Amino acid sequence: MARASHQPVDRMMPTFVMQAGEPYVGVEAKCDGGNTNLTLSQKRYFNTPELFETPDDQLWQIPVCVKSGSQTQCFLLTQRRQQFSLKGCSNFVFPDAGALGYYRFDYDTDALHRLGADAERTLTPEERIALVGNEWALMRAGQHKAGDYLALGAQFKNTPGYVLLDNFAVHLEFINDNLVGDSDRSQFQVWLRQTFSPMLQQLGYSAHPDDTPTVRQKRAILFEMLGNVGEDPQVIAQAGTLIQQYMNDPQSVDGTLARAVVQVAARHGNAELYAQFKAKMKDAKTPEQYYRYFYALGQFRQPDLIKQTLEATLTPEVRSQDLRVLPRMMENQAAQDQTWDFMRQNFNELEKKTGGGLGGFGIFLYATEGFCNQQKAQQVEQFFQQHPFPGTERNQKAALETINSCVSLRGQQQTKLAAWLKQNAPLNATVSSSTITGSNPR
Repeated sequence: MARASHQPVDRMMPTFVMQAGEPYVGVEAKCDGGNTNLTLSQKRYFNTPELFETPDDQLWQIPVCVKSGSQTQCFLLTQRRQQFSLKGCSNFVFPDAGALGYYRFDYDTDALHRLGADAERTLTPEERIALVGNEWALMRAGQHKAGDYLALGAQFKNTPGYVLLDNFAVHLEFINDNLVGDSDRSQFQVWLRQTFSPMLQQLGYSAHPDDTPTVRQKRAILFEMLGNVGEDPQVIAQAGTLIQQYMNDPQSVDGTLARAVVQVAARHGNAELYAQFKAKMKDAKTPEQYYRYFYALGQFRQPDLIKQTLEATLTPEVRSQDLRVLPRMMENQAAQDQTWDFMRQNFNELEKKTGGGLGGFGIFLYATEGFCNQQKAQQVEQFFQQHPFPGTERNQKAALETINSCVSLRGQQQTKLAAWLKQNAPLNATVSSSTITGSNPR
């Protein structure tokens, strides 16, 4: 590869293959005499502020391609700190041209903000996706605020394709579950609806014959995001209508949208709808239809319905391979505590049902990763001490690190996010929620 490319690939690759982690590239740009003086620095990236700020002696040989205006120039960063020169000066220097770099990077947020709408013209769709993903990494490392991430994602929400929107939706759910305080949730939901409802309204709730696969994916992402995170009354009402159509005739609802409809309907459903889902499981024509209803049972919010789903896992009604429903129920904030208590209390029965082994203990490992408070971290640590399953020590440590990382992130970001929401969402915002019944609301 080095001979063919005439580049020192044989010196670069060992620095990535033979040492742990990934690099972070710091960027300083200054216009001087018609050219840009560029200072690049490097260190190891960590997704926790404590480790990120810890000095390290790791060095990579990093190919860095920088976009400045209409020009792209590439450099090889081999030292802790190096100076380079770019031809000309531009309003914004983007340090990951083509979104091809294997590193996290710093950038001038003020310059990007000044670009405003021109940023979409300046950056390709791939670069926008990389920039928003990088912003999430900077937020996790304590370098930027959660509000910066929300603002940047909203700025590029119309990026072609659905990759950026899909990743953003996952992170919005994480923010809603773990970083937004209860007193600020209404403002967060209003911000989300104001930002994304117009996109869904433009796409419509029903598929059209000329819809591309990308349009169908975007509609499904927006529907579930607005329904379950944004608590959008219109989307919840549409889910109540569409779920009845889907149960009567699965072909009447676009297949790409069907999962989102079932999830939103379950999250806002009642006991009558729960019973309908159980009946549909028995009549399901395909495994896909069966599991769509089955996993949705764990998304209902009422304690008595959660209890029914949990108790069923100890019966022949739920097969051993389908106990994966338990970790999924842990993703439902309304069911999290109830599910965790049930799993601990019935450890022996659940382990016996799975046949023991790593696969059985795995449902407990995966289930714990959704926690984000110190009390639960202590409970998980105690649980692992009581059940020292050989061969999972590394997995147990990783699960605890995930929880503690989230706890640390919440401590750093929650107050800052609350302040950002006060500035960017109406103070008098109210959120009305709906409950989907088992009958068609029409």
